[in-house]
Amino acid sequence: MDVAALIVEQLEADGFLKRLVMRPKGRHPLTVGFPDECDESPSDESPSGPFFFPDEHNKVVFKQGFENCSRLKLSKSLFTAVNGTYHLQLHRSGIFTVEGTQSYYALSLPEFAIPEEINVQDPRSEMLLRKNVLRDDERKRFVIYIECRPQHGGFDFLLKVKFRIERAHRQFDTAEYHDEHVSRYGQLPYEVFLSPEQRQDVHRFLASKIDPNESLTNRSASSTGITDRLFEVPLQGDGLTEKERNGKRCAKIIEEMKLIKRAHSARGFTITQIREMHKEFEVWAVAANQLNREDLEHFNHPGRWEPTVGYALLLLSKEYGDKSPATINDWVKAYRRYHKRVE
Repeated sequence: MDVAALIVEQLEADGFLKRLVMRPKGRHPLTVGFPDECDESPSDESPSGPFFFPDEHNKVVFKQGFENCSRLKLSKSLFTAVNGTYHLQLHRSGIFTVEGTQSYYALSLPEFAIPEEINVQDPRSEMLLRKNVLRDDERKRFVIYIECRPQHGGFDFLLKVKFRIERAHRQFDTAEYHDEHVSRYGQLPYEVFLSPEQRQDVHRFLASKIDPNESLTNRSASSTGITDRLFEVPLQGDGLTEKERNGKRCAKIIEEMKLIKRAHSARGFTITQIREMHKEFEVWAVAANQLNREDLEHFNHPGRWEPTVGYALLLLSKEYGDKSPATINDWVKAYRRYHKRVE
């Protein structure tokens, strides 16, 4: 994966911390992989760190930079050890990010450290963020990876780790770490799957003030316009013609395909990953029922959907008994005209 920046830190049991920041330079994009993705080097060569570098130039830059970077002693407010249990707390803010890509932060725990608890938190919302945790058997360290995407002009997080060090009985070699916020694919912010107009709707909704004395019925009604526009469905009520009703369903499926395309192009998710995240999408059944093996292979590669709306109209024309894409488009326009009338 290509990244805008790498922030690599390594903690030792005595509380000293090494830190290196890398960014792309010149003609060398900064491309990295996780260490379990490839056998990076011969067994007689020490591993370069918590990332695999397919570009030899970047590999050399990292190795030299990390060997020569300074070591800082953490204060007792950030790092303590009591009865063999270590507690670490790090606050990182303003991490460099670029729209449309990600940066990565990696913290290597001390040798033979086995994590018992790892929490990554947004310092503003206090929401727990996702992280990836791998055991690096070559370096005998657990590594915590945090994907950093544009947020408030940079990326901020609070990392809290509780661990113990086990050098005896080979406990490290079989140790694993899991919790509900461990994910290989990092954060899943809703903005990635929304158009700019839909983001504005959600931001307005989240920023709106809620009267605690307001009834749930009225509160639900006041938010319906925003939440329903995410898939361009009308407010609840009768009055749709058959043409408008068909257009409503087609508009929803077109929006689903737009979201799939954005998830693939902006984040690099495969169709399998997107299907797992959005099992509720109706387009999966449409594709399975209407496409032959060759066409389904094309569908399973969203990068080939050019243009996305045109491809969606072709798929929907099969769904509706070979109606022309122009007819499907007319249905969608009719529904959207209805939607504007009832807003």
